[in-house]
Amino acid sequence: MRIFNAPRQTGFTVIEILITVVVLGVIASLSSVSLLSWYSNKKLEDSLLKVQVSLQEAQQSAASQGRTCELTLAATANPPTISASPSSCLMEGQIELTGINLRHSGGLNKLNFNYQGETGRFTPETLVLSSSDASKQYCLVIDGPLGLMRTGLYAENDPTGTTPSNCKTAP
Repeated sequence: MRIFNAPRQTGFTVIEILITVVVLGVIASLSSVSLLSWYSNKKLEDSLLKVQVSLQEAQQSAASQGRTCELTLAATANPPTISASPSSCLMEGQIELTGINLRHSGGLNKLNFNYQGETGRFTPETLVLSSSDASKQYCLVIDGPLGLMRTGLYAENDPTGTTPSNCKTAP
């Protein structure tokens, strides 16, 4: 007597495919929120680095050329910009911080570096960079007359504050 086996069905059912698609959709939506936050924070970090490099470049240019370099910080411009006078103090020319909010402590619309690379200011000046999309605020403090710079995370949630003591460097 011959026994015939019914052919086995192979493949996935429509229900299995739909469940897989739904699970992948949920995972993708959860990870996209995290990815967008990461991207915004990375863009903010890159802008902070661009500002720091520009300030250091103007400082070194002033010292090496034996003249004063004046940087103008247009925090209220859209986008905020940093420009130099003379323009040769910054190789890139005017720096634009697209998608970034820039605020600074009082009286820092112009920053001068003299022929020795010093600022001549006796109070620290603070720049705070933020973005509506990012969860962090970054800061740069220019200390005293020597023009020493440090960067960190700005610890205050006040969107108008620029206190140097709130600029916390990473441990």
